[in-house]
Amino acid sequence: ALQAGAARLHPAIGDRMALPGYWDSTRARQVPWAVAAFLLVRRAAWEQVGGFDERQWMYAEDLDLGWRLREAGWTYRYEPTGVVDHESAASTTQAFGRELAPVWQRSTYGFMARRLGMPRTWAIAAINLAGTGARWLAMAPFARLRGGALRERHQALGRWVMVHARALRGRATIEGYR
Repeated sequence: ALQAGAARLHPAIGDRMALPGYWDSTRARQVPWAVAAFLLVRRAAWEQVGGFDERQWMYAEDLDLGWRLREAGWTYRYEPTGVVDHESAASTTQAFGRELAPVWQRSTYGFMARRLGMPRTWAIAAINLAGTGARWLAMAPFARLRGGALRERHQALGRWVMVHARALRGRATIEGYR
């Protein structure tokens, strides 16, 4: 929210940070990071960093790979003319159900724990818990009164509260963040 507010005040911030609705997706450019279902990686870069880390099995593997590539001195380029047809979550919904974001977040916490350390991961989880918890509490009276979509959103926020709370008592494992 803070980033989107800054992007409204200074549009170049939104473009630089590639914030949805604030960046020019038609402009090719070097980017600090790439999160995607499809990446092209030079063989030399792949071999230098050892490919995917087997501890990061599903979700956030692109974050982990990107972290290690950047640490090794490689850069990313966003190319808007490259187009791939990707059926989003076709396999993962069969394995994890329809609500994939909490699964992705747990994997991201695992990545963070391995690469940033537990103290920083716990600090970030605490900030996320505080923000999500505050939104959940503020929405509670309205969700009870209005029901419907608002109640569903409130329940989804409650699940997010639990994801962040679990991260505070979790640890990184080969399977993810437990």
